[in-house]
Parts: sequence; structure tokens; C-alpha cells
Amino acid sequence: MLNKLFTTMSLVKYEELLIKKIQIIFGSPKNHVELIKFGKMLTQQSTHVLLLRLAIIFKTIILSVIIPFYINSLYPITGLNLIIQIIYFILKAIWDYITINLILQFSRFANKFVKNLFQIKRPYVLNDSLENVTIKKDKSKSYSFPSNSIQNSYVYYSILFIYLVPSYLYVRLFVVGIICSIIGFIKLLRALHYPHDIVVALIIGYLIVLAYQNFILFFPFSITHFGLYKEVIIRFFINYFPQIDY
Repeated sequence: MLNKLFTTMSLVKYEELLIKKIQIIFGSPKNHVELIKFGKMLTQQSTHVLLLRLAIIFKTIILSVIIPFYINSLYPITGLNLIIQIIYFILKAIWDYITINLILQFSRFANKFVKNLFQIKRPYVLNDSLENVTIKKDKSKSYSFPSNSIQNSYVYYSILFIYLVPSYLYVRLFVVGIICSIIGFIKLLRALHYPHDIVVALIIGYLIVLAYQNFILFFPFSITHFGLYKEVIIRFFINYFPQIDY
């Protein structure tokens, strides 16, 4: 029954129509007539089609309304983390704050280098049946491998916790693992990345954090404490801030 259903109806076209309806409904509360018509159209379908389309509605609402608002706050430069960085800036020295962001910059450079080296396109770009409801097609120029968000999130949260709670290794790994798992799941759900994009991003992020920890052990001071480099670091941090990739 389900095989026949998938061959006789176009879920992609239906989902495109659904997205427009959802945008109309959420975009303007006055369009209650559209909502009523949409509900009548659903009730005219068979039970299997109704359940399937209700599942698509649920997925569409999550992807287009809930996820962009809450999950984006986990990324290193947005939402919640802006508050974290401001608080950390007040409580700690400015040079430690700049050090964290400089390492995050290095992580972005490394990720961009690997992306341009392999140039693997995103899943929803290669497969038209994977509809991405929150990213426009003009974003297809950015590559998939490895995941920039996962790599930078791992680097950012790991080093932040190294500064804040240096003695609690397992707590740090657990919290960072939960955050990266949530972001990784959302990336897969939105057809932005393949599973190996996320795994390799975690490996690269781990190597960057490991290299930083070894650097700290070898030099028992922060590189930003050198008076000679202070002006250079500030100019670099203010004048060159790369755009956030996905």
C-alpha cells in the first residue's frame, strides 16, 4: 500500500505546497479561511495519506518555525553564546576572551580550506527529493564536507569549558557532546550534511583543541599576553571577521 502511495503521489510537490500554506498561516493570523480550506482538503484523503501528510506537516513546522529560533542559539557567534561571551568578558581578562575567538577564527580557516579542497555538494543540492525548507537554493555554492557548525561548536565549547571548568574533563566532554549531537541531528534532518561530514568535523575540531591544549602545556602563558602582538591581534580581530558558514 505504501509503495503504491509513494509511486502515485509526489511528496515533493505536496511539501512545496505545504510550505507555502504554512508560511501563509504563520505569516498572517488573519488567514483563518486558508487554514479551514487546508483542513478540509486533508480530511478528504484516505487514512494512510492523511497520516503521512500530517507527519510532513509536523516536520515542516519544526524545520521552518521551531528549529531556526532555538537551535541557532547554540552556534558559536549567535544568540545564547553572545550572552555567554559578554559575561565571560566581564568576569575574565579581555585577552583570554580574544584568545578563544582567535582559535575559533583558525577553526573557520581550516574548515574553509578542507571544504574547498574536496568541494562536496550538500545532500539537498544533489538530490531534489530532499527538500530543505529553511535554506534557499542560492546557498548551494557552499560545500558540505566537513560541517562548519559542528567543528566550530566543538572547538568553541571545548575551549570555553577549558577556561571555565578546567578540572571537569568528563563533564566538559558530556556537555559538548550533547550540544554537537543536537546540532548534528538538525543538520542531517535539514539535509545540509552527510553523516561523515559531521564525524570528520568532530575529528578536526578535536585535533584543534588537542593542539591548543599541548600549546598551553608547553608555554605556560597565553600568546595574547605579549605586548608586541596586542595591537596586531586587536586589528585582526576587529577588521577581519569571516562570514558564518553552515
